Amino acid sequence: MTAKRIFMGMWVMLIFGMAATSLSLRLIHAQESTEATEVDPFEQVFAGLVEDGILTQKQAETVMERLGPVIREVVEDQVRRAVAEDEQRERIEQGQLNNLFELLGLEKDEFFGLLKDGETIASLGEDRGVTVEQIAEVMVPPIQRMLTVAVNEGDLEPEVARARLQEAKADIEEKVRGEE
Repeated sequence: MTAKRIFMGMWVMLIFGMAATSLSLRLIHAQESTEATEVDPFEQVFAGLVEDGILTQKQAETVMERLGPVIREVVEDQVRRAVAEDEQRERIEQGQLNNLFELLGLEKDEFFGLLKDGETIASLGEDRGVTVEQIAEVMVPPIQRMLTVAVNEGDLEPEVARARLQEAKADIEEKVRGEE
């Protein structure tokens, strides 16, 4: 009996592992496509896994019955984290742009209009006596704030944060020069 339970546990973990790789994306898609209906997005996800041949209908029903609540919690947590990361990335990018607009003495619409007309960030800076290094310097603080929070919360070692900050600055300089 114990061997059978171990085998079943391994089977469930294998199925869970295979399904978990596509669940997050499928759930997001299912939620977007079923916002106006009463269809459970998880039912749609498992129907898709059955359709793709990853699971049989019986396996899908068994997994939903036994692991549905756990899977739902894990996926919902992943979605929440992804949304939070996207929001944080947007705040960083907006902070960088605001700093850049101020440094170049341009309004948002004027800045993007000039880029649309073929100017580069480097040429906009050059026209205003601003170096690529100065542009990179004003774009780094939002990233530095994010890294500082990660260090303070124990999510990142200080040495790693310093290295990432230097990499970010080098990446920004490359992008400003158009070397990406």
